[in-house]
Amino acid sequence: MKNSFNILVPTDYSETSSAVLEYAMQISEQLSATIYLLHAYQFPVFPVEMSAQAIGIELQDIEDEAEAKMTALVKDLQQKYKNATICSLVNYGPVETMIDELVEDKKIDLLLLASKGGNATEALLFGSICADSIGKVKCPIIIVPKNYIIGEIRRIAYAASWIEDDDIKGIKNLLPLANAFKARITIVHIYSSTEHYTEADRHRYEAKLLEVVGYSNVEFNIIKSEDFNRSMEEYVKEDKIDLLVMVTHPRFLFEGLYHPSFTKKILWHLNTPLLVLYAGNL
Repeated sequence: MKNSFNILVPTDYSETSSAVLEYAMQISEQLSATIYLLHAYQFPVFPVEMSAQAIGIELQDIEDEAEAKMTALVKDLQQKYKNATICSLVNYGPVETMIDELVEDKKIDLLLLASKGGNATEALLFGSICADSIGKVKCPIIIVPKNYIIGEIRRIAYAASWIEDDDIKGIKNLLPLANAFKARITIVHIYSSTEHYTEADRHRYEAKLLEVVGYSNVEFNIIKSEDFNRSMEEYVKEDKIDLLVMVTHPRFLFEGLYHPSFTKKILWHLNTPLLVLYAGNL
């Protein structure tokens, strides 16, 4: 049986990815997790007139530099986080392919990515991690906004579908984080006038979740609104949410990164980390 908790953090050694790494280390401390650091490097296109010997030297320099940066990064982290367990991997190739392989091989429980902000094409770390590839990752993903100020996870908002089985599975996936930080989980459901719920429906749903999930620090917030985006945005701001959780199919989330959507606002406008749980993996 798997007892350890494994976190994967791709890094390009930039300031943005360093901030995400700090977030990952904080989670790691609370969960006694193993951190897997990944750096994927690419070789440039060399001029045709460049000699094979010169190209060989250049390639070795690129590889040596990538390894040296990783060694320095791990050393710094281990000095700061004395009890941390850190494994580093530096390889040539597409980062999205390596992520897929590592999630499977190392039994990764959580993948952390940076949102660079600016525009949709820069949404994910490196920009080269394409939506289709990340959509295949079989583990939860936390996407951390560019300028997010690292703090403890005290308030978690779970965007509920109001489908009991889905929400129970989703919330159970939150429990390692919630327990580690002693966080409050607010189950938020925003519904429109086309949906009809009675008080009896609400009480039955709430009682079932509390009974099955078995976590005491849970509350419910039911909001009637015709504008899901605006209402969720207001709630996240007003309640000072530290982590928003959404269960989604990969296609829907990453389409959202390239079109106006609530997901896009969360990543760049609200400055709130987003935990994505894929329904197919629950």
